[in-house]
Amino acid sequence: LLHGLPKGLQQQAAEEEERRLRMSRRLGFFEENQATEVNDPCSMCRLPGHTGESCTEHAQWLQDHEKLSCEESLARIGRDPPVDCGCKCNRLEVCDLKDQEAWASDGGLIRGVGLTEAMQRGDLAKAPIYISNCRFGLHGPIEVLSSAAVTAYVSGLPKCEYLLDQPWGEDKYLDRCMLSLGVTRANVFSLLSETACGEEPAPCGGADVAFHPFKRIEDYFACWAFANSYGHGPASKEYTAGSV
Repeated sequence: LLHGLPKGLQQQAAEEEERRLRMSRRLGFFEENQATEVNDPCSMCRLPGHTGESCTEHAQWLQDHEKLSCEESLARIGRDPPVDCGCKCNRLEVCDLKDQEAWASDGGLIRGVGLTEAMQRGDLAKAPIYISNCRFGLHGPIEVLSSAAVTAYVSGLPKCEYLLDQPWGEDKYLDRCMLSLGVTRANVFSLLSETACGEEPAPCGGADVAFHPFKRIEDYFACWAFANSYGHGPASKEYTAGSV
């Protein structure tokens, strides 16, 4: 059907079809026989009877219910059918990393490419660094990246395409993509107060930069008014960072 269209429209139609298929995979709308045809090695389980499960769901179930480690769950789901799912995944795609100190502790640091060199030059501002603002990983209400981190992200996007089939929001995708690209991750949990991070942002009088969520107009302005009248800045403190 596309052959009779001008080349520009053919390319546009092909790109639209690819976007539609990718969205279908993300939302889990593939039928069982279609799921077995997905080429992404870390997309859907290929074990008969489990083809409606994503690789991520299967691995995290093993971590939650059978108490397997990240590495153990990767090995388990990586076995080919009919033994298991045949999912060829890495830890950034499927593992729950919140129990690792450098991942989930305030002040934790996961060293990336260029950090040591920038520190030796005394020019840390030019190092690729981004901030994780929550103990469960980067959350979207406020995202802080150095200019070098943005450059690394834009130039390295093709290397993160393998993450697109995961059922994540853009914040978790950005977090895992940055780590895949070797960008330094610094945990600074004092930027954001959010209920999804196990905190209570209301009435917005803390030293945080952002408070979330306030979905109703009256709640938003009540938060703003309280912060404007009674909020206070951060107290100075020694910041000790664990690192890996």
